Amino acid sequence: MNVKLEINTLRPLQGQGKKLFVETYGCQMNVGDSEIVVSIMQSEGWRYTDDPREADVILINTCSIRDNAEQRIWGRLAELRGLRRLSSAAVRVARQAVGAARPVSDRLLRREGTLYSTLILAPPGAGKTTLLRDLIRAASDGEGMTPHRVGVADERGEVAALWNGRPQLEVGARTDVLEGCPKALALMLLLRSMNPQVLAADEITAPEDVRALISAAGCGAALLATAHGWDRRDLEERPLYRELMAAGVFRRLVLIRREGDRRRYEVEELP
Repeated sequence: MNVKLEINTLRPLQGQGKKLFVETYGCQMNVGDSEIVVSIMQSEGWRYTDDPREADVILINTCSIRDNAEQRIWGRLAELRGLRRLSSAAVRVARQAVGAARPVSDRLLRREGTLYSTLILAPPGAGKTTLLRDLIRAASDGEGMTPHRVGVADERGEVAALWNGRPQLEVGARTDVLEGCPKALALMLLLRSMNPQVLAADEITAPEDVRALISAAGCGAALLATAHGWDRRDLEERPLYRELMAAGVFRRLVLIRREGDRRRYEVEELP
């Protein structure tokens, strides 16, 4: 599938000192991450420019690891190289942590060993996708629970990292992955064609994602999903997630807390 990447340009910021140019590819979460970077740089005396020819530092932010999208990024870097000598490039790579779900999985199960619909909540960089991936693997392989047929809407290729149709990261023997397709559409396609018992999606960010999850829950599939946030109150104060919580599709909420280099999981029951 040929996926068009949209470029989002941040507003110019005031300040003195060296100039920073940022180009962001992908979803609104990436735009938010770029804004955080610009804010930090501004506090250190940098100022933002929307002209890469003026910039002392150029930052390109993307989280996609699909080959076609990656080649677009390298192509863009080649274009910018003619403006200034590039000193470095940062590429995000999904990491596997087999066993990450073991401290929490037993609290997400019904008596018969099937999964409750579960939402994983944490701020950026706390390990939501890592936990989601390992829950998918455990549910699919029946590790500590009843084996499930799992469908994964992997829009950005960060969960399974398909290569020639094969997952490069462990997501279980009973897992079907649909990559490079918008989450809302992928969830419906998986539901209608693969007969999943569990549907999983990373980073719910749009109203259509919420509507798709509500529809899937109405068809009897358990849901695994992630969202950016700090706690349940934070979710309920934002219109997008307020609708999702009001629909009652999730029965468990997992909060991830970072304590130095370690992560602590808190599980809440939802009505």
